[in-house]
Amino acid sequence: MKKILYALSAVLVVVVGATGCYYDNSEDLYPANTGGACDTAGVTYTAQLKQVVDNQCATSDCHAALLPSGWDLSNYEGLKQCAMSGTLIPSIEHTSNNPMPKDGTKLDACTISKFKAWINAGMPE
Repeated sequence: MKKILYALSAVLVVVVGATGCYYDNSEDLYPANTGGACDTAGVTYTAQLKQVVDNQCATSDCHAALLPSGWDLSNYEGLKQCAMSGTLIPSIEHTSNNPMPKDGTKLDACTISKFKAWINAGMPE
């Protein structure tokens, strides 16, 4: 009887051990962005850019109103004026003397491409 109990215990330990162990491989869980498609077709202010601008630009201490920053990006007209002035793209690309977001990391390439596509399409609302 003891032998059967030991054998069953051993089998149980092996089964539980084999099925209970799992190694989370970060490469499998979070695959690197390998240049997936960036959809820049039909970009509009409301659908694709407003949320980015609200979160990254039109903050209370920066471009939420006509502050010393010089641009009110809290609305469509303000962003359109900034884009038409020619300062928007160099700022978000970090190629101007005024890289934006200020003291922040540059927007990702896809987001910058969406701003460019929006401008090239005539800045649709």
